[in-house]
Amino acid sequence: MNLKALKNILPKEIYAEAERKYKEAIGNRNPCTTSNLERTTINRPLAKKKTARFNRPVRVRIVTVRKVKPRDNRAVSEKYVLDSIVSAGILQDDSQKFIPEEPIVECYAGLPEMTRIEIEEI
Repeated sequence: MNLKALKNILPKEIYAEAERKYKEAIGNRNPCTTSNLERTTINRPLAKKKTARFNRPVRVRIVTVRKVKPRDNRAVSEKYVLDSIVSAGILQDDSQKFIPEEPIVECYAGLPEMTRIEIEEI
């Protein structure tokens, strides 16, 4: 039930107070827009700036196990995984200087569901 539906049920004073608090809580945003439903993201590193664990080129292998095997290995977003590794401070950068080879992606059906990321210096 939304606030306007309560207008006919509640006494005027109580409705006016509820409406004031509602407008104060949402500010000037329209609560029905799609942008208000999206989760806020943060583009700051998860780890404090420090020396990355790997400073030489590496090979990345992503192994994922799901209840139902995806039709192709591209169901795993390599870019998201690499960006997360960099944000966590494990790799210095996800450029070809540090990851010269395409990441290896393997998908399997089974339980328990999991994703394992293996990083190996080359």
